[in-house]
Amino acid sequence: MTTRHTESQLRMLHSIAEKKRRVEEHHRTALRGFELEISELESSYGGLYNTDAPVLSLPNEIAALIFKHAVDTARLEHFFARNKTTKEPWPEVAFSLVCRQWRSVAISLSDLWTEYTFCGGPHSQCSLDRFDAYLKRSSPRLLDLQFDFTQENTFVADLGFFELPMIRAAILHVDRWKRFAIKMPHYVLANVPQANLLRLFRDIHAPHLELFQMCGNSNTELERHHGYIASDFTSTLVPSIFESGAPRLTSVWLEPSILHNCCPPLDNVTTLHLTMSPKAQKKISFTWSAFASVLKLPNLINLSVNGDITTVDDFSDNYEDLTTYDMPQLKTLRLYRSRTMISMLPCLRAPQLDSLTLEEINFSAVEVESSDYFFPSLRSLSLVDLRYLNEEGARDQNFFLYQITRTLVDLTISQRAKGSEDNALLVMIAELPKGTWPNLRTATFNIEDQWKPDFYGEFAKSRLPAEVVVRVHENLVEHCCSFWEGQIYGGGMCCCSGFHWPDLEIIEDHDDAVIPRNWPLENKVALIRDTLYFDKPFHSEGYFSDSRYWVDDEWDSDSDESDEED
Repeated sequence: MTTRHTESQLRMLHSIAEKKRRVEEHHRTALRGFELEISELESSYGGLYNTDAPVLSLPNEIAALIFKHAVDTARLEHFFARNKTTKEPWPEVAFSLVCRQWRSVAISLSDLWTEYTFCGGPHSQCSLDRFDAYLKRSSPRLLDLQFDFTQENTFVADLGFFELPMIRAAILHVDRWKRFAIKMPHYVLANVPQANLLRLFRDIHAPHLELFQMCGNSNTELERHHGYIASDFTSTLVPSIFESGAPRLTSVWLEPSILHNCCPPLDNVTTLHLTMSPKAQKKISFTWSAFASVLKLPNLINLSVNGDITTVDDFSDNYEDLTTYDMPQLKTLRLYRSRTMISMLPCLRAPQLDSLTLEEINFSAVEVESSDYFFPSLRSLSLVDLRYLNEEGARDQNFFLYQITRTLVDLTISQRAKGSEDNALLVMIAELPKGTWPNLRTATFNIEDQWKPDFYGEFAKSRLPAEVVVRVHENLVEHCCSFWEGQIYGGGMCCCSGFHWPDLEIIEDHDDAVIPRNWPLENKVALIRDTLYFDKPFHSEGYFSDSRYWVDDEWDSDSDESDEED
């Protein structure tokens, strides 16, 4: 009995143990399922909130440095596009939308929010709220503000209501302005009785303002509706805005047509850019006294003039009585379609002038007597799309342009094909006597329809025994390889027309713009584009590859308009 009972107990115990094993196995399976579900939930949560991203383990201080570097880099890359409409948010906004941690870091980093750009259509509460957020997040840093109000319907139809809320909000922070740029329709800027917007700038004090830009654009339909009213001639440079002072203001970009009611303090200005729109140029200009006052600004280092800022008749009336104008600090001078300034060149005394750029100058409409004076420090001369140059005058070694630039070291010629009379300039320069530019060492050519190597070879040959480095863009070489094959060898050596070149340099990088887009060269701040063509890319980037770089409807229409005037 005892033995059988023991066996029965063993069988029972075995059965119980088996049941226990099955229950434990079931529990273990269920636990593994729960653990897998928990892991999946945790993974989903981590993916949603980026809690597992390695970059989020970085200290906030390191993340802030990365954000700052990314924003600064993006601003440089978008140097001329910051005021363009974009579907993508700016980097500072993108960082604040990634996750809670990044948002906290981005919003607390005031350096990310110091540059605000408005560009687009009608004002809305959204744009005002966004601007208010930038103002708060950037405090107490200095501000770079850009407003482009030239889009259709940005302004209300009533010309008497231009005190825009966004500008009013900006003026409340005028003590933080570092750079301020605003663009609006011409009919607003040129209409004195309704220039209420400009009155907002009259009595304010801008202690940290370094750059101020106010320009307009032509909107034919709006101007036809509102009318384009010519105002008084600008006769003085007495400040009419920032009357309470702007002691650090050194860079000013303006239209002369609005200087009568939008002239900032200019005594400390080192960089001045004046651009006349085609419409404004027909109806309003400087008086001669105001024009002379510009040339007499004591601290002027960089001067850029787009168009004739004084009427040709006014200039002609004073031409015989011209005196010399001392510009002791001037180092950079750019002229675009400015006949009066071209005629003034022999009258300027600029001992430090280093760089001269002339674009779309109609030399046949300019009569200037040769002068013994030359710019003693001039090294760089850029000639861009010169038009209708008198052939007989250009072949004259005493032509005034050659005389005043006789110390030239670096020559750049960029020419679009618009007629044989234009390209004759290239032949004339190639045939100049060696004594014309005895110090010439570098010649950069960007000629739309002159891509045979013989031309460049003849130019180099004409300068011997001096070794002149001749530069051309790689696009010209690639397009014309059938002509250049076998003529370009390793080390930049080229042989053509029966002689050996000292050197030929190929410009390989599209970003290596021979005529830099940013002006002056040290300027790294994006400005609102104002139909100025100096900053277009180096032409040959677009001749044979991508036409978007050089096909410009505004350029063509302006050219036609100027041709009619001439």
